[in-house]
Amino acid sequence: MMPPQLAFAEEVTFAAGLLTADGSLTPSATQDQLRDRLREVLTSSLWIPGRPIDDTVTGLLAQPPQWRPPDFELVERLAQPLAAAWEETIDVVDAQNAVLRVTVDLVEDAQQLSQMTVSDIRLVPSVKTRATAFNWRWPLRLGLTQGGMKSENWLHELRSDEHYGALFGAGFGPSVDLQPSLGTLFSFEIFLLDTTAELPAALRINPYLVPCVMVVGDQPRNQLLQLALDTEAAIAAGIPADGVQWFHRFLDQLAHDRPLDVALAIAVPDALVACPPGLINMTGVGHWAKYFADSSDRADLAELFSAMSFESTAAAYEVVETIKRSVQPYFVLDGNICALLATKDHVNVFLYDGGIVPDPDGIITGGHDNKTGRTAAIYENDTINAPALTAMFRQIIANNRAGGWRKLKKPN
Repeated sequence: MMPPQLAFAEEVTFAAGLLTADGSLTPSATQDQLRDRLREVLTSSLWIPGRPIDDTVTGLLAQPPQWRPPDFELVERLAQPLAAAWEETIDVVDAQNAVLRVTVDLVEDAQQLSQMTVSDIRLVPSVKTRATAFNWRWPLRLGLTQGGMKSENWLHELRSDEHYGALFGAGFGPSVDLQPSLGTLFSFEIFLLDTTAELPAALRINPYLVPCVMVVGDQPRNQLLQLALDTEAAIAAGIPADGVQWFHRFLDQLAHDRPLDVALAIAVPDALVACPPGLINMTGVGHWAKYFADSSDRADLAELFSAMSFESTAAAYEVVETIKRSVQPYFVLDGNICALLATKDHVNVFLYDGGIVPDPDGIITGGHDNKTGRTAAIYENDTINAPALTAMFRQIIANNRAGGWRKLKKPN
């Protein structure tokens, strides 16, 4: 902690901690050197709300920088050049209303940073944890431990959300007296624990199967986070609240592709988070979709499905990938939309349209007479007609919601 006799502007303390973590804060550092390094850190890590998601400077694609408490005797010597370097950096990076994610080593460090006011930047500190086996999917599955009126009230509050059933589901998880099975635990991405009634269950949760444990209560937030960390889940959060009303705001942020740490900081400014920096990005719905698209080893397909996921439509957030026939990825929403089948030299996108969706751009390459669906073959050097393919996806979803192509093909 900072010695009380040394009082610096919070910007100076923050800048010094960033430069301490990467070894740039040395007695011989000049103002220009400090400024140049700060610019590198901020321009690769700041996230500006409203900036296009494909911008290379998003802060959600980059690894968050590390912050460590600086040597305050050295900070005292360099306070003036640090302050000037910070001001010059902020003037260039246009940080107004920006979010800067930062990793720290200790809960105390996260608590200190969360109390800082640094220019117009919203700091989102998270305690760095080790990466573990990690499973995540959308729609989210939210677990609670059954027991008492509070749990019942929480579940009722969660199920009142307008996006319940589309963006997430919620239910009671394994009881304290049961050894959870593999299948049971895989059914949750987030587990909410109430400190007054549900805490003992936390110690029975296998942390490698429940990706995120959030402890909610009225204790100090550092204690709540420590309780969540004790479960050894990949992502731990301490949320000082007496209920789950905050979850509605939190879900809205996740659905607009804010990763969990940013979404929680916006929804519950007093919350504290611990997470592996490399995994937290995929908790936002758009980045999650892109991870799955990237697994196809086709950059153009990845860009296509990622672009779809970022659209501000409910359908874009509701589409789910699943595996059928052991190995084949399917994308579904109120019925099958498409399936991907890789061959030696191309990928077949099988469109479950019943042969009734218009194809004015001629992207269909096979199965013209099929009753169930048709195929668009994509080869290595092909240019994908993304607008045409997206239009077909949208029409298939609309047809699914109208009862499916079988119903629509029936004569009146």
